[in-house]
Amino acid sequence: GFSKKFTQTLRLRPMNANTPITNLPFEGEYLCSPSKKHSEIVVFIHHFGGNKKSTRRHQKILLEAGYDCVTFNLYYHSFDADSQFSHRLMKLIRHVVTGHKNFIETWTDQLNSVLDHLPGEKILFSLSSPSTSAVGVLGGKQRKDVKAWICDSGPFLDAWECFWNYNAVLARISNPLLLAAINTTSFIIFGGLGYERRLRRWISETPKDFPVLSLRCEKDQLVPLRAIEKFFALPHSFRLSTHLFNGAEHLGGIKTHFSDYRQILIEFLQDFRQTGS
Repeated sequence: GFSKKFTQTLRLRPMNANTPITNLPFEGEYLCSPSKKHSEIVVFIHHFGGNKKSTRRHQKILLEAGYDCVTFNLYYHSFDADSQFSHRLMKLIRHVVTGHKNFIETWTDQLNSVLDHLPGEKILFSLSSPSTSAVGVLGGKQRKDVKAWICDSGPFLDAWECFWNYNAVLARISNPLLLAAINTTSFIIFGGLGYERRLRRWISETPKDFPVLSLRCEKDQLVPLRAIEKFFALPHSFRLSTHLFNGAEHLGGIKTHFSDYRQILIEFLQDFRQTGS
């Protein structure tokens, strides 16, 4: 498959026994650049329903640019939209029965733990709804070792609408009553109650003049452009750069505009390194 071919092409290697960083939590992997040039480590936060391999295309760009990368599995990962409904429902029920924290708090704690295992300065690269965890570690956890943030198709406000879109379009739940029930449950489990208030507090506590690259997709059926714009309209002190991929669907910029996507990332990181954080 793609992951195997990519690994062979770039000759990626998990850190060996001589490297001090081992045993990363949450099935974490440390991937070394074949031509390392930069000291910052890029930490990937995959999209909801994905897993640590979902960002291989993104890793390819950063590894070739000379950055080491870290990827790990978020709680509730590998949620396959094509799997049976009963399987998806059981995951939700199991979450409720075990009294687990909401997704936003859990993902933030996971990311914070991964960062604790890594030395030096880091760059965050987040996809879709788990991008809230980046806001959580920057503002809520007050991390000082994160120096830049790249986010694709998130974070967003209008969480109810975005989860409705996910359940209706991607999970393909067509029964309106069932859709309303599932959306209510997933919204609460995600951390939808007090969602905007939490993000407003976190974003107000992020570092001043912090460099952020926000990537958006014009034809996103899950996360409307206005939902991302509303998030970044909250009072903040980011040094914000944005790019809209015309015609691209959710997280599709890297697939349909790969050359542009790569150039935008490289230029943002070059500017970040020249101007500092």
